[in-house]
Amino acid sequence: MSSLRLAVMICICFLACIGCKNIDGNSNNKVYRSNLLTALKQFKNRLDVKDADSLSTVLPKQIIQGSNFETKDVVNTCKDFFAHLDINHLNTSDTISSEIVKKGSPCLERFTIIVAADSITFEYNMDKNPDYKINENDTADELDQSSLCEHITWYNFKLIKGKLKLTSLGGAD
Repeated sequence: MSSLRLAVMICICFLACIGCKNIDGNSNNKVYRSNLLTALKQFKNRLDVKDADSLSTVLPKQIIQGSNFETKDVVNTCKDFFAHLDINHLNTSDTISSEIVKKGSPCLERFTIIVAADSITFEYNMDKNPDYKINENDTADELDQSSLCEHITWYNFKLIKGKLKLTSLGGAD
């Protein structure tokens, strides 16, 4: 399983590096960063008001369905990113992250947004909770639940003419 995780992380790093070929300059350019944050905030607002027409410009159905994802699942996961992360921190950082551990859960969730030039990656990672304590009373099925914790999903967006657009997505268990 660790070799699959390594391969996924290499792919994410590769995709992030592709975004480094930004013709506008580096990703810390204040005007460019301001445009990026504005586009992210507009995306969040579209998610909040459930505007299907404007969401389809950010989340093209052919990309989502071509990756065997459901649009409603992508929308809900994107909402989770905005619920768990303060995108204003992207003013001063290329990466923001939040780890969620529910008490008594064998899993932990990590929400990360990575900015590399004109590319933005939303990365959702579910992993085993290292602090999870197995009870003597747990059945074999409950013990096996921790294997369900190893999952990663990513959404790659590009800022195109000031608008955010999903360009690819994927996942691995």
